[in-house]
Amino acid sequence: MPKKKNKPVRATVKAKAKVVAVKRRRPKDIPLSAEDARELREELEAARTELSRIASAENSAKRELEARRSGLSSAETNIRAELEAVRLDLKTALAELEIARAEIARSDGKLQHAQRTEVEATESARQALHVSENFRDQTHSMKTDLERVRAEYEQLRQKHEELQTECVRLRQEDEEGTETSGSGSSRDRTKN
Repeated sequence: MPKKKNKPVRATVKAKAKVVAVKRRRPKDIPLSAEDARELREELEAARTELSRIASAENSAKRELEARRSGLSSAETNIRAELEAVRLDLKTALAELEIARAEIARSDGKLQHAQRTEVEATESARQALHVSENFRDQTHSMKTDLERVRAEYEQLRQKHEELQTECVRLRQEDEEGTETSGSGSSRDRTKN
């Protein structure tokens, strides 16, 4: 229920003005008539009633003001606590953000290292494949050369065997020729 603050102040001013007016109208040495006394009592009673109502309204306004102050104070305390909680949450979020940034930087470093390693491994595999192809080509060439050398060796061996056979035959012929010529000369001697 909203209280009107201006009315109690106006009522207080009016009541004080009436009391002052009554006091000014009633000097001590002037006797009052019964009618004046009755009016004064009625005014005094009205003033007391007004003062009581004003005091009650003032007390009610003071209580309401205190309640509002208390509510504002508790609301301010709650807001400050919430603000502090929000600040703490922000600090925590910033710390987590820094941790996440550091983790991202580490992950980027690991990724770059893995990419470099992959490039190096790909290059090594390419070189190994090239070496393997060269080795295969050289092995094939060496096999071809070996087969050619074996064929040549086989031909030379056959020729060697043929030459050995020819040599043996020639020796035998030579030995036979020597024996033949030796027996012919002994015949000639006996004839002479």
